[in-house]
Amino acid sequence: AARVAFRVEEWHRRQAEIEARLKALEKERDERERRIQALVDKVRVTAEVDPERVCQATENTANRRKKTGESGLAPGGLFPCHGFTEEKLMKDPRFRLQSALASAGLLHSDYARQVLSAVCPSAGPRHMQSSAFS
Repeated sequence: AARVAFRVEEWHRRQAEIEARLKALEKERDERERRIQALVDKVRVTAEVDPERVCQATENTANRRKKTGESGLAPGGLFPCHGFTEEKLMKDPRFRLQSALASAGLLHSDYARQVLSAVCPSAGPRHMQSSAFS
């Protein structure tokens, strides 16, 4: 009976240790959350909602507009164009015809293939596309 009483006492002691450890962990977690919340409150941005301010030009853009003119963009545009522009594409008669056929819903018809093959391109083939070998 003494051994059973000792085991029961040991079990209660271990349960108390586990409970104390859990309380300490809970307290530590609460303290960490409190510190994090204090830091968040300290560094929180307190700016009012102002959609007009968001749409305004930055100082750098305003200075660039003063240098380059009214639009704020350099004469060549914001970025260099290494491909085709809409103007260049619309100068090509085949592209204009293809665009018109597509908007009419006739692009994949036999008629469209026949008409597109009959229209000459605006520029001939490039010299790199021809071969010296026959």
